[in-house]
Amino acid sequence: MSQARNAVLLPYILLLLATLFWSGNNIVARVTVQEVPPFSLTFWRVFLALLMLTPFALPGVIRQWSVVKQHWKMITFLGLLGVPTFNLLLNSAVQYTTAVNASLINGGTPALTVLLAFLLFREGFGWRMVVGMIIAFGGITAIVIQGDLGVLRAFSFNPGDLLMLPAIASWAVYTLGLRFKPAGLDGLPFLMLMMVVSMPVLAAFYAVDLVGGRTFTLTTNNALSIGYIALFPALLAFAFWNRGIAAVGAARGVQLQYLMPVWGALGGVFFLSEPFRSYHLVGIVLIFAGVFLATRRPRPAS
Repeated sequence: MSQARNAVLLPYILLLLATLFWSGNNIVARVTVQEVPPFSLTFWRVFLALLMLTPFALPGVIRQWSVVKQHWKMITFLGLLGVPTFNLLLNSAVQYTTAVNASLINGGTPALTVLLAFLLFREGFGWRMVVGMIIAFGGITAIVIQGDLGVLRAFSFNPGDLLMLPAIASWAVYTLGLRFKPAGLDGLPFLMLMMVVSMPVLAAFYAVDLVGGRTFTLTTNNALSIGYIALFPALLAFAFWNRGIAAVGAARGVQLQYLMPVWGALGGVFFLSEPFRSYHLVGIVLIFAGVFLATRRPRPAS
């Protein structure tokens, strides 16, 4: 019984850790982008993650090369969608939209994933998931607007939101597309190949930064920040997310993305000395309640 329970819990733990690492990325990057241009930061996080991953994944790539040759189109598609497309669209969007708009639109990713899962694959969803998503999104809203309904009344769309929409769509499609990961290809070789196919695109955008004179001086602080971003959000989070989604399914697993504002709020309190307010508590309680409801599987009829 204990082993069976652990097998059920492990994917959710991996997904939880992925959201925790990505939230850490938001906190660290918020400081790092003051010194390192966004495109440059995106390039170096993936490049360094690839360097760290290669010694562990390359033997598997060589051993499973016949599978790679057979499924290279799907590997390329998922690699380009999940690594450069989402990150570049998101980095571009946040330069032209507000933090409130970006957070609220990004909070729609689980709902969009569930909708696409139904439309494309007829993957059903029950009332628990729908109600859970509504409750969790309410929690996100409470944190984002800082308990001030006036923020919602002042909400308006702007050009940057047009980039946020394809950004969350690309992540939803990537998460759903993980069901087509080649069955004969292990997780680490798959992740390495995704990074490899993304590098030319990221290098091109990095070149744009360099040509535009947007360079940076490497310091101890930003080197440590880039190292953290490469190891945890770019490498471990992707590996954990891919494995967790494969185990529980896209529609259910993506619900854990609602936890990212929780980690972000707590990280801001502990690492950036931001105050902890009552709206944080309300939002956190709503998000955990919503995620629990949305991911809970109905009991089989006896």
